[in-house]
Amino acid sequence: MRATVGKRAPTFAAPRLVGTGEVRLTDFRGKPVLVNFFASWCTPCREELPLLQRVQDGKQAEVIAVLFDDSPSSARSFLGELGVTITTANDDGSIARAYRVAQKPGLPVTYAVSSRGVLVARHLGQLRPEDAEALVAQAR
Repeated sequence: MRATVGKRAPTFAAPRLVGTGEVRLTDFRGKPVLVNFFASWCTPCREELPLLQRVQDGKQAEVIAVLFDDSPSSARSFLGELGVTITTANDDGSIARAYRVAQKPGLPVTYAVSSRGVLVARHLGQLRPEDAEALVAQAR
């Protein structure tokens, strides 16, 4: 299944990047979710991930950050440096393929998934606070 706005979001299960167990999109059903693709080498991600942390801390939406084309050890260091503790998934490439994330046009990219599991929006590039608010509003 490929990610298409207006259709059911592709489900996934992946190992947690930090902690143990798996991250499953279906575990968040009933809540608005932002699915964000990031990497430690992504300069805009450095500012965006703390914003996403605030979104989750404020209980506006659940956030799943999916590691894209990066080493888990680099990503864990990066997250620790930023003080980011949102849910993170270590992708083997299958989530990125399902969500049509590629090196070009690049990262970051964020998807909004409604509480019913429907993909309602896609945002390419770094989120600003107003962009994050708009995605959360669409996902509610």
